[in-house]
Amino acid sequence: MRVVYWPLRPGYETAVTAALRAEPDIDLTIVRTLDELAAKLPGTEALVMSDPPAERSAEVRAILDASAATLRWIHITNAGHDGLDAAGVPAGIGVSASAGANAQALAEHVMAFLLAFTRRMPEFANATQAHTWDAARKPSMTSIEGQTLAIVGLGFAGRALAKFARAAGMRIIAFRHEPLDDPLVDEVFALADLRAALGKADFIAVTTALTSETHHLFGRAEFAACKPTAYLVNVARGAIVDQVALAEALRAGTIAGAGLDVSEPEPLPSGDPLWSAPNLIITPHCAGSTSPMTLRRMGEYAVENLAKLRSPG
Repeated sequence: MRVVYWPLRPGYETAVTAALRAEPDIDLTIVRTLDELAAKLPGTEALVMSDPPAERSAEVRAILDASAATLRWIHITNAGHDGLDAAGVPAGIGVSASAGANAQALAEHVMAFLLAFTRRMPEFANATQAHTWDAARKPSMTSIEGQTLAIVGLGFAGRALAKFARAAGMRIIAFRHEPLDDPLVDEVFALADLRAALGKADFIAVTTALTSETHHLFGRAEFAACKPTAYLVNVARGAIVDQVALAEALRAGTIAGAGLDVSEPEPLPSGDPLWSAPNLIITPHCAGSTSPMTLRRMGEYAVENLAKLRSPG
């Protein structure tokens, strides 16, 4: 089987390439640019790639259209595929993704944000650099135990996070498109009821996919509905949060703080006003891809889905 791999995210490449090369009946070609993809994809049965940038969607679609005669399958190595969704896929081509491969790592990253804020780790790190024994911080420290975590999006990452939070003694509410009960969650709300129920949460974790419905899901009205002591964490997609509204909320004390692993755009420009907002921790979209187990699963999921293509029965 002829397979083209387009590794837009270098961190995934080694594990995914190793998994594909280990399959004896895969003829693998690696491309690194859109021009190379356009040259090598025609005549190929399967394409493995990281989710492409949405701003290149028209170019990606043109290449897919030119290869539609033989291309039967596209596998996205990361969980999100909003870039491919923007491009669209010609009829008759199947699509799969490594959904769930990074769920554990994403959940750990959210918990790291929560613990950093409640245990005042950024302030203690600064005090360490200043050689200061900062015991004055002790009264402001708290615990996540007994507090309420709102999970926006109860997919693989949301459910992994719920397990962590449950073990830590937190109360858990969740928002999803269909408010179906879940044994990991104390209350489930429809996504349409987000603004009405946000006031219940001490912490809000965004783990939902970016769609037309969730674009700028969090804006001024949503932050105004939060407790002033609440913290927001986003490990999904930057465009789900209106960053101008977030910076305003942080400066005004409308919410207590935020942890972002994603931004709009990425990288966040050095002059963006979000950088100077108070009580904010930013990590460079690294939450889900920095675990060896995550990377191994990304390779395994690619091979598993290609096996289905080779043996459709």
